[in-house]
Amino acid sequence: MRITILDTNIISSLLDPADTMHAAATQACQKHEAAGSAFGISVITRSELMVHALKHGDDWVDRLAASLSQITDDSFDVDSTIAESAARLRAGNPTLRLPDALILATAQEQQDGILLTADQGLAKKAPDELVERVTA
Repeated sequence: MRITILDTNIISSLLDPADTMHAAATQACQKHEAAGSAFGISVITRSELMVHALKHGDDWVDRLAASLSQITDDSFDVDSTIAESAARLRAGNPTLRLPDALILATAQEQQDGILLTADQGLAKKAPDELVERVTA
């Protein structure tokens, strides 16, 4: 089964119907789901999303946790394999930010993994077979 790792911007778009990328992110996820893909996130994505929720209080944190459990099938920790993969990605592209490298490495280390992102810069820095860029 393919694992589609959802980048932080995709989750943010899915959670906000007013977001300009909401429809495109929803359609991309529906396409992957129809193809039998499972959805996952990196703990880095969870952390990035939590920053916004924590600024708004416990209710937002609870709603985020509930939403993530509905959207995703799994959450992947950064282990030594993912850390080493991220280091290799950054060594090959020094402008790749560490959080992006860790999220990308999470997809890379899944069997038949792919990262779904709206980040054009990240998509350009990543191996083509590893990323699908969502556009509005």
